[in-house]
Amino acid sequence: MELVPKRETFHICFDKILILFHSRVMQRVLETFLSFLPVWFGLFFLGPLIAEIIGLSFGITQVTIIPSVFEISVYAITIPLGGAWGGLAIWRGRWI
Repeated sequence: MELVPKRETFHICFDKILILFHSRVMQRVLETFLSFLPVWFGLFFLGPLIAEIIGLSFGITQVTIIPSVFEISVYAITIPLGGAWGGLAIWRGRWI
């Protein structure tokens, strides 16, 4: 009795598993990822763009929450804001 399968048999089975994995799982992964495309756009483009506009227009790079204790970057505020705007665009079906 052979405990280790033949290499050819294992290779053929592994290829069939990979084909099934790639066709079904990757399709679901890509569909899910692409369905959140407005969120990614908001997080990685609109958020930094808004931060740069605020920084260049008003000269603000840090926001003081509690004087001399807690400062936060404008990016830390605008990136989640951009992501929320993208989520709102998905929910409403439009950007504006």
